Amino acid sequence: MTMQVDIQKPRKVILVGDDYRKNPLSLKPGGANVKVYYPNGTARIYSRIKNVEAYTRYMENKFNVVKVETLPES
Repeated sequence: MTMQVDIQKPRKVILVGDDYRKNPLSLKPGGANVKVYYPNGTARIYSRIKNVEAYTRYMENKFNVVKVETLPES
């Protein structure tokens, strides 16, 4: 059975706070903002990602996410 997720309109979008971050580099300025879409229809935005390619591979392999996208700078 295949689960379809509408990544255009996630049910809920969460901006992940610093208290939930594990990598010390994510607390330092610089890096990209990344939006991660999960199979349950939610999305989370992580800021200050220093190595987007490595982070994307990690999220796709560890958490079986639907999509990872880099957000444009604001």
